[in-house]
Amino acid sequence: MTKIKSILWLMVAAVAGGLAMVSCTSSNDNPIPPVIPPRDNTPVDYTVMYYSAGGENLDLDTEYDLLYAAQALQASDKQIRFIVQYKYSTQEGLNKQYTGGIVPCGVAGGLYRFELLPSQIQQNGVLGYFTNNMLYGNQQEKSKIYRSDSISSFINYCQRVAPAKNYILMFSDHGSGYVIWDDYPKTRSIVSDKFNEEDGDIPAISICDIRDGIRNSNMKHVKMINFDACNMNNIEVLTELMNETDYIMASSFITTGGHYGDLLNNLRGANDDATFEKTMSNYLNSTTQNIYNKKKEGTANPPCSPEEKKRCDWVLTNMTKFKAVPAAVKAFTTKLVGEDASNFGATGLDDAATKCYHPSVASCSYDIGQYATLLANANNNLSAEAKALRAAIENAQVCHYYTDKVIEDFSSMDYKKLTCTVNLGAKHPDNPTVACLRSYSQNNEGKVPCVGSDGNVYYFKGAGLWENGSAKDFDKDAKWDNSYYTTAFDKATEWSKWMMKNTCFPTGNPPFLGK
Repeated sequence: MTKIKSILWLMVAAVAGGLAMVSCTSSNDNPIPPVIPPRDNTPVDYTVMYYSAGGENLDLDTEYDLLYAAQALQASDKQIRFIVQYKYSTQEGLNKQYTGGIVPCGVAGGLYRFELLPSQIQQNGVLGYFTNNMLYGNQQEKSKIYRSDSISSFINYCQRVAPAKNYILMFSDHGSGYVIWDDYPKTRSIVSDKFNEEDGDIPAISICDIRDGIRNSNMKHVKMINFDACNMNNIEVLTELMNETDYIMASSFITTGGHYGDLLNNLRGANDDATFEKTMSNYLNSTTQNIYNKKKEGTANPPCSPEEKKRCDWVLTNMTKFKAVPAAVKAFTTKLVGEDASNFGATGLDDAATKCYHPSVASCSYDIGQYATLLANANNNLSAEAKALRAAIENAQVCHYYTDKVIEDFSSMDYKKLTCTVNLGAKHPDNPTVACLRSYSQNNEGKVPCVGSDGNVYYFKGAGLWENGSAKDFDKDAKWDNSYYTTAFDKATEWSKWMMKNTCFPTGNPPFLGK
């Protein structure tokens, strides 16, 4: 079971078929409202609340995930329950995935809500069909699963039907971290939904929707948020969720998915924070080693290209300790903004922008620890603040595991660790009141589209040259005033002040891709 998860689903190859193990067997459909009655009034140790969509190419992989989870569950389990809300991709997306006689467990656009049970595994070892009584709501394919009230509804439902001592909220689909280019006011980030596409915009769940979904639920707070998606160990994401969860499990860059059965088995007996941190660390370590580093070419569903597939990482962050990070970033930012450009030497600022770790060309954020280190290497005045910033992040991270390729990438650097990513931009050379964020990889003309803080779009052509973009590519009416400036991260750190002063745009990045 492997998968690549990036918000840019159009760039990802559809999953190949031929895996009979996950083919679904028939079951009687009973068109009654979905109801999961509590088994008794005694809370279990953990209820996993799984919230996901197919993303046009992940449905088959999701069925594998659920099969492995069902194998780990036990009848009348007193320790773990697993509640699912899942929306299938379009029929076109399903047709690309299910070949060779394999059929989906659900229907295109079907929104399912049910408890995953070991009884769903049929005698031949495959997952049973999702029945009509598991369908939720009357909107189905037009259901707006990306809204915060949809998340709140699901959380409240899980709390009512599957009471637990601890709750884990799990999102599985494509992810992008906190980006500004897709939907400015909401900075979309995860779980895209093509059924509600308008004018080429595919809506997804924003990090604010996740925050509000938890905050406005009856639960208010969860034990852990598990982002089984790319790019979500992003400092803007983490800062937004400081008060909604104790832990966040995520990847800074690419993830090809963990083994849900291993996740559940590691949860068993984790009744205190120390044991929880230890068992989750064990899970992330084994996931990184077994799935990423040892993946063989030619096996089923290789996660991504030969070069990119091993540039993966997994991190578990203690969010109570993370609360010290924004203060450390602000101290660094304040010092950085106050420094004259001449203090960085002839190439120091440019080197920092073009050499900070960024192994995926589809991502628009960069490792903040590496960036701070490169800036401090060029200007010793920043050494103390850069060291304090890295220390705060390292203290918050319970564990951070990398694949062999990542370790090879930064083996020659002074700072041989990854931290978390941050959006990095630069001021427009001809419009000094405007800052721009790189929004995507270069287009067919070799230009990099950029989002301006003034709501306009610019293309960076290299050598310090910019030109205005086209209104058809982005929403020119939207401004940073309604997006980046309103983030909890920017309010706490004033990072955008550096974007307004920074003169070096991160072209030529990632430096390691194709190495």
